[in-house]
Amino acid sequence: MKKFLRFTAMLALASAFCFAGCAAPAEEEKPGTTPETPETPETPETPETPEPEANPFEGYTVVYEADNASAESAARSIAQAAGDLTVASDAASAGDKEILVGEVGGREYSDYLSLFPREGGWDISAIDGDVYVTADGAYEQAAEAFAEIASEGLAEDASVVSENDYLTDSARIGNVPLCCYTITYTPGDAASSAAAYLQEWFEENTGYSLPLAEAGGEEEYTLLVGGTQAELGEQDCAVELIAGGAAICAGAADEVRHSAESFVAHFFRSGETDVRITSEGGLSYKCWEYLDTDYVRTQTYETQTIAEGVTYEKYGMKNADGDPMLVYVLEAKAGSGWQVRSAVHPDYTQKRPKLSTVLETAQLTESWNTEVLFACNSGFFFMNTAINRPEGVLIVDGEMLSSAGQNNLGDSRFNFFGVTYDGEPVIGDYTELSATYQDLRYAVAGRGELLRGGELHDISYGWSDSLGENTHPRTAVGYRENGDIVIIVVDGRYVAEEAGPGANLCDLALLFKSYGCVSALNCDGGGSSTFVVRGEDGTLAVKNNPSDGHLRLVGDCIVIVREKQA
Repeated sequence: MKKFLRFTAMLALASAFCFAGCAAPAEEEKPGTTPETPETPETPETPETPEPEANPFEGYTVVYEADNASAESAARSIAQAAGDLTVASDAASAGDKEILVGEVGGREYSDYLSLFPREGGWDISAIDGDVYVTADGAYEQAAEAFAEIASEGLAEDASVVSENDYLTDSARIGNVPLCCYTITYTPGDAASSAAAYLQEWFEENTGYSLPLAEAGGEEEYTLLVGGTQAELGEQDCAVELIAGGAAICAGAADEVRHSAESFVAHFFRSGETDVRITSEGGLSYKCWEYLDTDYVRTQTYETQTIAEGVTYEKYGMKNADGDPMLVYVLEAKAGSGWQVRSAVHPDYTQKRPKLSTVLETAQLTESWNTEVLFACNSGFFFMNTAINRPEGVLIVDGEMLSSAGQNNLGDSRFNFFGVTYDGEPVIGDYTELSATYQDLRYAVAGRGELLRGGELHDISYGWSDSLGENTHPRTAVGYRENGDIVIIVVDGRYVAEEAGPGANLCDLALLFKSYGCVSALNCDGGGSSTFVVRGEDGTLAVKNNPSDGHLRLVGDCIVIVREKQA
């Protein structure tokens, strides 16, 4: 360093000599002028010497769990990384500031925090001025992680945890971490089976092996399985926050397993990584999310841009049981020059409904200035009767074509998909329809409002819930918040090798959620499900495999049209 400083000084002297000795001769002063006074050069500021960074763990003692060789070894590594701190076993009295490694005896939070590490993982948490280092198994990785944060410290109530592939980063019921809970159950096989399912699922998917016990013990925090509430419907589930934990309740004792599965799907399989179950007074919801069968996309068969902003895609999926599903998706981006409408055969009237295939309706909807880009079946209708009328609402270009019910709005148990005179899509229930039907230019009926506000809503038909639970060919329509339209048709009843049985309404709802829809409605399905697109050659063609083996005559359709291009 001295040589470097001397060398720097010599360079400075040489530079000064060069500027003094090599400068150009001064100009001769002119008579009558006052020579300028040279400016006094500023004295350069002396740079401040940086102060050494403070050790955030100065004054701490590292305390390890006695008779735990792995914890002791980690404690010594941590002490060295934190600035050669003092190391002691938990036989020593508690100090003011400690780094506690392992299940250290005599410390307030040590037993509690020893529950935090996932299977094979570790946890470093700062609480009340102390730092707790816990691990499930060896502590070597925890010590390495501490070394990485030793220079910065750890803020109060902050945590650093090991990486993992579990579904959640953290989970709390009330304000208590999930790892502190015991799963308890009421007497009976249904409740004990549901509790065992929860225990197995949590261990596999959250990394926590929660104890299992019959209700009535002295556990501090319990997740009680098996309660029933008379006011709940048979297809409903409730989570009630109680003293010391939460209770998973069902409307009927034999629905407890479904309630437990719905509890998992509703809170832990929703995509949220930081789960917080905090609802004063309890939370009830439909007990059907257990129907989520974990379909994943496996193969793309066909894609097509039908028009600007309007695309079609056909792809295959498989669920956890290996069942295939064949999916057809139409996406229409808002503002691309298309319109979504309801459509019927030109001879269709309110008194004399005329059925036709989706393909025929699409072809007959075209005119000298309108071309159809897409069509699918939509509303439920009375089949194999002389009536053929729709079961719910049907409005086409402002004309009311349904005839049943108050104001001709159809059966009150149906939902609806409509388009306002301003071109805005809307999905709602009968109450909302009754209040707004005069604002609708187009409307069709459906059963099962799949999404509301972007969340799974209701697959129940009320009088025939099995239609939602069972797998069938499906047709459904949804939209994003910006007005994009998404329409999905699913083949079923094994009409093709890739088709499989179809989809239940939970799987269908999750499909729409994956497309970012805020609302979605299940339409008529089964043999009615038909998906028609305009091909690259300009002709309309059926893309899916109708389960009847032929095109079914239906009452009404959803079509997407645009002005004919020159």
